[in-house]
Amino acid sequence: AAWSRRAGLLAALLVASGPPFVIEAGNLVSVSIALFLLTWATALWLERIDRPDWRLMAATGGLLGIGALTRSVFLGVLAIPLTHLLLTLGWRERAWGRLLRYGSVLVVCFLLTLAPWTLYNFVQWDRLTLTGAGLMGTRYVGEAGWKDPQAGDDELLGRFLVLFDR
Repeated sequence: AAWSRRAGLLAALLVASGPPFVIEAGNLVSVSIALFLLTWATALWLERIDRPDWRLMAATGGLLGIGALTRSVFLGVLAIPLTHLLLTLGWRERAWGRLLRYGSVLVVCFLLTLAPWTLYNFVQWDRLTLTGAGLMGTRYVGEAGWKDPQAGDDELLGRFLVLFDR
């Protein structure tokens, strides 16, 4: 049922009517790339999870890692397949060895995907960061609300300068 024509048309309708895709219809933005990677990883996971192997874990970890490089808010998405493994292999099947092996491959491939960017940041900026600064920027916009870039910079600068006026 997951790969039927009806499911595909419904998915296409949902994506085509989504606000990010309507607003940015003519532009290739990082959200669309990250959502594509997340959808690909999810489809692969759902198609093959009934017979898991190291290739599934490596592919899923790599796709989620590239997605996290594209949009840093996707760093936490790795918890979803790990939780699924824990519930199925760990809790239900009591296959702790397989859980440890598959979970390790998933995490290692995820981190190996992030490694080049992390090393670049360390060499260039003398900082160890998994992705760019987008996660904190996204958090700030979530708390303060969206403003145009200049207004957001002015507000941040004003808050920063207040710290030194005391």
